[in-house]
Amino acid sequence: MVRVASVPADHPYVAHLSPTGETPGDGCDEVVRLPDPPVIADDGSTRWWPPRILDPAWLREHAGEFDVLHVHFGFESFSPEHLREVVDVAH
Repeated sequence: MVRVASVPADHPYVAHLSPTGETPGDGCDEVVRLPDPPVIADDGSTRWWPPRILDPAWLREHAGEFDVLHVHFGFESFSPEHLREVVDVAH
């Protein structure tokens, strides 16, 4: 089984990465896509942005929970230095 942490996980592109018409047990359960870790907004609601997965501290704490980090988008608000640290931690 391969565990994938996608940024963002709740996006139509990511949802379409899984083959259609398959049921658990016939190979589709070999890839597990993890949900977005929720971000608590100032108003108390939850959302995916800014993605917690791209927080180096979150990555360190949860490194053993996924095998692949798939960054689709959501990184544009971070500095190059921040993203360099994310890549270093993910490595």
